[in-house]
Amino acid sequence: LRALWQTSVERYKNDILIFNESEQSSLTYGEYNEITKNIMAGLEHSGLKKGDRIAIFSPLNFEAVLTVWACMQIGIVVIPVSYQIPENIVKHLISISDVKMVFASNHTYQSAKRFFSGINTIIFDDIESQSEHAYQYFSDWIIPVDEFTFKHDLDHQDEAIVLLTSGSTGIPKLVSLSQGNLFRSGKIIAENFQWEKSDRYFAFAGLETMSGLRNTCISPLIYGTSIIISNSELKQNTFSLAEAVLSSKATIISTNPVLLRQFVTHHNRIGNYLASLRLVMCTGSELTDELRKEFFKKYKLKIVNYYGLTETTGVCISQNPEEQLTSENIGSPIGCIAQTVDENGNIIQDGQKGELRIYSENLMQGYLCEPGLTKELIIDKWLYTGDIACSTNEGKIQLLGRKREIIKTASGDLVFLKEVVDFIKKIAEIYDAVVYSYKENDNEKMIAFIISKNFIKDEKSFINKIKNDIIENLGISHLPSIFKLKKGFPHNDAGKVIKEKLMNGL
Repeated sequence: LRALWQTSVERYKNDILIFNESEQSSLTYGEYNEITKNIMAGLEHSGLKKGDRIAIFSPLNFEAVLTVWACMQIGIVVIPVSYQIPENIVKHLISISDVKMVFASNHTYQSAKRFFSGINTIIFDDIESQSEHAYQYFSDWIIPVDEFTFKHDLDHQDEAIVLLTSGSTGIPKLVSLSQGNLFRSGKIIAENFQWEKSDRYFAFAGLETMSGLRNTCISPLIYGTSIIISNSELKQNTFSLAEAVLSSKATIISTNPVLLRQFVTHHNRIGNYLASLRLVMCTGSELTDELRKEFFKKYKLKIVNYYGLTETTGVCISQNPEEQLTSENIGSPIGCIAQTVDENGNIIQDGQKGELRIYSENLMQGYLCEPGLTKELIIDKWLYTGDIACSTNEGKIQLLGRKREIIKTASGDLVFLKEVVDFIKKIAEIYDAVVYSYKENDNEKMIAFIISKNFIKDEKSFINKIKNDIIENLGISHLPSIFKLKKGFPHNDAGKVIKEKLMNGL
């Protein structure tokens, strides 16, 4: 990653690297290179060395991005964390990851500072109060230098990033990714999606997500693409976000179906705000054909889907922007070998259902402090994704659902939850739906949460119609036991529905 940075600075020294959308300012690759030297000097002056870990608790901002770039060049490991993370997760993270230093926004520091006790903490934000404090401001901490001498060589296997990913117990797993993992994943994105020097990538996903980190910090360096850093508050307002896309003349965004649905729903107000875009990348949750078609109808833009886990460095299967795009498949393997296998690990024929497994240089180094969990997921160098899929004759991959999202009914039938939710979403009156499993008296059952497109006067008749449609088309075994009408779903920053909030109280 050091070599990538230095090569990019040499090639694109006078080209714009970052547009700071909130401040309407910009700096070149060469100018940011000078700033990163000062950050690296600050890191070394603080006693940090290759292999040490720092945590960044902050919304996306240019200081956080610069800190990531500085750390990657000298081999310091970065753990980016959502500034909205619960306090118990902060405590857990600090306790097991041996963090030597913390960079935080003022908001995060004030809400969780007791967990930072004894750890050198640098604050990104300016604070109005000038009372005594146990931290430094970022601008006061960096050390101006003309040159910076690297003391350690770097290897592609050196740990570079630790990302949090969901865990079954509610406590995130910590995924360790190497310098080589990030370099190759960034290169795959830039090459497969044909990023160019003239492009402007609109970055609004946080660095704590795989796509937010890689697409902001790594992929732009491959071809000298510019980055647009927006105000973190824009994520909360679809219209302000669309306006920022227009004003910054962004050409590429990477997002999720939740935001794309908002763009479609509010097209009359958004109008031509997305006119500068040439590429819309989508990941994180399921993309339906209906949404894809509606988005193209409104904005004349294709949505290109890609798939990957944090454990595969975020991308291993992708659609090609130049192909005929459909939601029937998630594309072809990219930078990996993808196979569907039975429960014994035997490869199955095209068209048959099996677990998707991945063989790649881009598999994680492992879960931090959890070697047992790592061995459960990676067997003989194959990562078992837990996703049920099938391969087509054309070499495409169709996702059918999660391995754990299958229930066995009292009559012994196996039901894929994805098959049920896909059918419900196709009903004309349905805006969105999710289906989950639950247990009652040792029986596995389903519950469906539904958002309608219009006001429903007679909820009972509405739900009965859905039930009859399911029974007629899928059979009684696929009928959820409970239906709940909702006005909206709670989502996390990656656009995924927060299951725990929906299921709470049931």
